[in-house]
Amino acid sequence: VDNDCNGQTDCDDWQCAQSPYCGCVPTGPEVCYDGVDNDCNGQTDCADQACVGSPGCPQELCEPFADLSCNSAFAGSNDAPGSTDQVLSYACLSGYTWDGPEIAGSFVAPADGQVTVQVTGLSADLDLFVLRAGADGACDPMSCLDGSWGPGSSDEQVTFMASAGSVYYLVLDGYAGAISSFSVSITCQGPPPEICDNGVDDDGDGFTDCADPDCFGHPSCGCVPSPEVCDDGQDNDCDGFTDCADPDCSWAPWCCTPTPEICDDEQDNDCDGLADCEDSDCSWAPWCCVPQPESCWDGVDNDCDTLVDCDDDDCAGAPWCCVPSPEVCDDGQDNDCDGAIDCDDSDCAGAPSCCVPEPEVCFNFSDDDCDGLVDCQDPDCASVPGCQCYPEVCDDGLDNDCDGATDCDDPDCQGGCDCGGTGSPEICYDLQDNDCDGATDCDDPDCAQHPVCNVCVPSPEVCDDGQDNDCDGAIDCDDGDCDGAPSCCVPIPEICYDTEDNDCDGLIDCVDPDCASDIFCNIPICLPMELCADLRDDDCDGLVDCQDPDCFGDPYCATCEPYEVDCGNYDDDDCDGKIDCADEDCAGQPECGGSLGMCVPSGDLSCWSYVVGSNAAPGSTDTVEEYSCGVGNETGPEYAYRLQVDQPGEVTISLTGLSADLDLLVLDASGQVCDPDQCQAMSINGGPSDESVQLFAFPGQVFYVVVDGWNGAISGYDLEVACDQAVPGP
Repeated sequence: VDNDCNGQTDCDDWQCAQSPYCGCVPTGPEVCYDGVDNDCNGQTDCADQACVGSPGCPQELCEPFADLSCNSAFAGSNDAPGSTDQVLSYACLSGYTWDGPEIAGSFVAPADGQVTVQVTGLSADLDLFVLRAGADGACDPMSCLDGSWGPGSSDEQVTFMASAGSVYYLVLDGYAGAISSFSVSITCQGPPPEICDNGVDDDGDGFTDCADPDCFGHPSCGCVPSPEVCDDGQDNDCDGFTDCADPDCSWAPWCCTPTPEICDDEQDNDCDGLADCEDSDCSWAPWCCVPQPESCWDGVDNDCDTLVDCDDDDCAGAPWCCVPSPEVCDDGQDNDCDGAIDCDDSDCAGAPSCCVPEPEVCFNFSDDDCDGLVDCQDPDCASVPGCQCYPEVCDDGLDNDCDGATDCDDPDCQGGCDCGGTGSPEICYDLQDNDCDGATDCDDPDCAQHPVCNVCVPSPEVCDDGQDNDCDGAIDCDDGDCDGAPSCCVPIPEICYDTEDNDCDGLIDCVDPDCASDIFCNIPICLPMELCADLRDDDCDGLVDCQDPDCFGDPYCATCEPYEVDCGNYDDDDCDGKIDCADEDCAGQPECGGSLGMCVPSGDLSCWSYVVGSNAAPGSTDTVEEYSCGVGNETGPEYAYRLQVDQPGEVTISLTGLSADLDLLVLDASGQVCDPDQCQAMSINGGPSDESVQLFAFPGQVFYVVVDGWNGAISGYDLEVACDQAVPGP
């Protein structure tokens, strides 16, 4: 509806440009003269903080209404006569806007010293700024010296060092349009210290130079040496240096100037009271290391062998240091990282090194006594009834049927597979490949209907192999699991209103180009609201079905996934009219002919998600080594997530708890695939340091969050998503 009668409707109306429903898409930094909110922060051109100081966006100046002095107080309001409403921002706190009135006063410092300005009695959010007068004496907010911007009506206070004769401006400004009364007090510190040889009574006590008691002991006043006292303002030892300026005071903690600790100079360089190896900052130094058992997660070389955590062989058994490989059953290691070692691992069942000899049982198809011979092949079974003579086995070197002929020399083996023959019909229970087709007993298709073999083991239905794979009694296209499978689809012309893919091209109804001219897909009127399951933009707002806010909460949309979650299930998971590989979400997926170089999201994130994982966990890939934001050598596995939020705001993604060098990257999902060429943000601190990325997200906007290992690194991690969905205040 054209509510304001300007000939423009909904998102076509410029007044809706910043509505979340109209989907502002950032195009880059703010351009300060095009009338467009390029960075989608709700501020356009000169109203955007990014344009402050830009040509064509000059910063307005404040205008002092009164002269202020030390130890004075006054009360007023920021909208009283003499106030202005010209200043929107200050250099000492960028990113915020003060669009309420401001009131300013000028202050000339009578002497060098400390000045404290305190504001009380507020009823709304006024903030205090101290500006230093520029070369032209202007009250310029870009010359901000300091400020106080507590929340709401809290008191404000600023303390600054003033220089004698300098001009300062004290400004009270309203945040978010705030107007309030206030009380201001200005307090100046006492006079400066006496200078003992300039002929001036500097501290105003009536005594000049050496006549002032403050100059007793000064060299120009006849100094009498005594041990230096390091905090009395006197040159006690008459060497021309006072207190901390005197080398004799280097021992005093209050005279220490912190620098990084040097671990072999016998000095407390960082002023923490500890020198060299006594200082924990020197724990890295080999000469300071006291060996103790290696802790495999603290980033410290505990046992002083220059190897840290998982790089130390002592940590080989730590679960988070394990790199999975096939289990070796006799090396004392948990090679596949499942917590079981050698013969305790089920993968080693049947391994010779794990066999525990027991008496041979002659009819259980097992090598019980670990001699490599099973049942009647084992001499231990020679006297057991049924093992003395039985049908000849043609490749075991034994006279099984006791007729004096062995293997191919036995007439029973003539024509057998092992003796150059073509075989005989398959016997489905004798452990032999009777028909010489390479398949034995129930593995041979000839035995599919034999009672011994007719025990179905369910597996996912394959729709074109003539088998009942899932054991439900239905084969291939007769099985409901194959509904929609290409091999079972019988194409007919597309019907554009039945929510079916009639022509078997993976596209449904109005999404199918065959329906481009169908009247159902080209209804010439706009409905007042969206119908949520017809694959059309009914209300002409550019959003279809469940993408339209009209459909938020609709039961049909509650069944839809946010994207095509399975690219081989013959279903339109995300209700966008595109099935499996016909959906852009499946581009790059292996089942759709994808290739290496794309990441594959294996999890979903939203505001306040918290995940404990590993970049080598199931669902990870190892296909991406470079990202378009300038990151390379990411040769370790990567684990990717899909991120969506439900409200606009700033999102902070944090990666902590690392034991190796993992990096954090955020990719734009506008191309529907997890493409490293769409890198938007990154955090690539060295070693096991924490990583963090901040971005601004809108509802419906999708990002891929990727945790990748630099230089082959593998590590566990904690991944957390925090959302600030309120407009921040100062």
